[in-house]
Amino acid sequence: MIKTRTAVEKKIAPSAVNKRIVMCTGDKGGTGKSIVARILLDIYRNHNINCIAYECDASNPQLWRHYNNIPPGVKTLKLNHRGGADALQDDLKLLAPSVSLVDLPAGAAEYFEDLANDIYLFQNAERLGYRITMVSVLGRVKDSVVQLKRLLEFCGSRMDYVIVRNLYWGAENKFTRYNNS
Repeated sequence: MIKTRTAVEKKIAPSAVNKRIVMCTGDKGGTGKSIVARILLDIYRNHNINCIAYECDASNPQLWRHYNNIPPGVKTLKLNHRGGADALQDDLKLLAPSVSLVDLPAGAAEYFEDLANDIYLFQNAERLGYRITMVSVLGRVKDSVVQLKRLLEFCGSRMDYVIVRNLYWGAENKFTRYNNS
């Protein structure tokens, strides 16, 4: 199980604790990651948190479809293309939102390592005063745990993690692969 640490234990700048890049991911389509992103966006907007939302799933743009006509809308972002994260970094610099919510496409772990290396995601985020939080929505299949372990191995303590077990797939005791990992 994943343990959390305080900002002092992580030795990160206090400003990085107050601003977030929140990335929602899941191992495949239908795990519920876009619903979790929609819930988070509702919470941010209902609490008047300065948030910019990004849709990265061109094949099934749930976040964009439901919120694009509600100001300030949702931006589309092609993170899986080289240089695709430039718009995100430009917005962080120019608009300085408290939260940038990114709804990643299914299977994003397949290109997340390249993305993080390509744009120096962690260094630039920290330099701009942001801490990255990965919200990983799990189904009860093995691939959910495999993707989560891959993210943990690559990113380690450079980001925070929130694990969501989607109980649509069964009772909590059905997540034996995660519970035993």
